[in-house]
Amino acid sequence: MREISITHLYPDLLNLYGDKGNISVLQKRLLWRGIAVNVNEVSEGNLPDLDNTDILVLGGGAQKEQKIVCDTLLKIKDELTEFIEDNKVLLALCGGFPMLGKYPEQENITGLDVLNIETHLTDERTIGNAVAECDIDGEKFNIVGFENHTEKTDIKGFTPLAKMISRNGNEGIIYKNVFASYLHGPLLPKNPKLADIILKRALIKKYGEIGEFANLSDELETKTNQTLQTRFLNL
Repeated sequence: MREISITHLYPDLLNLYGDKGNISVLQKRLLWRGIAVNVNEVSEGNLPDLDNTDILVLGGGAQKEQKIVCDTLLKIKDELTEFIEDNKVLLALCGGFPMLGKYPEQENITGLDVLNIETHLTDERTIGNAVAECDIDGEKFNIVGFENHTEKTDIKGFTPLAKMISRNGNEGIIYKNVFASYLHGPLLPKNPKLADIILKRALIKKYGEIGEFANLSDELETKTNQTLQTRFLNL
């Protein structure tokens, strides 16, 4: 039986916006397809086993907790860089997104600097529900989520994960098998197409092909996504 191993980084610290919901979605959508899942939660002070990880999930937290996580993960910066460059899957949401790069203006937190991105403080808070358009692996679809941050990330030459519809600009990045976004709330329960793209990428990396990947009945999830799009675009 095929198996995907998911490592959830520091849910005891990075737990502001329901990141366990993202883990549950990935887990259930694999199990419903007859694919075994191993979920490993890494707690404060411990380091992940990246060699035995297919999907690495980094969520959001307050700045104090983000600093603790960055200081810990910097011990394995080279391994994290290798994980990314080896096309393994990394999902980084909310504060997990800017943690991948640098914080040039902040002295109290050092980013992981595993991607060439920079995050700067802004005078205004970006907060609210959002709709963005993705174009990934030949599929065009809209994602919905919530964002709440006073930072802006310069993604340099990276490809945006999505183009904002509800406001100007782009959202997040996609690089190799890194999916990073400020959107949360959690993100994947409302966006099953994105969840499945992440799972397919993980299967291809591990087994060389997607293999059997049954279609799921996403009637409720799709209806929810469409309802939220309409609501958010008419606020």
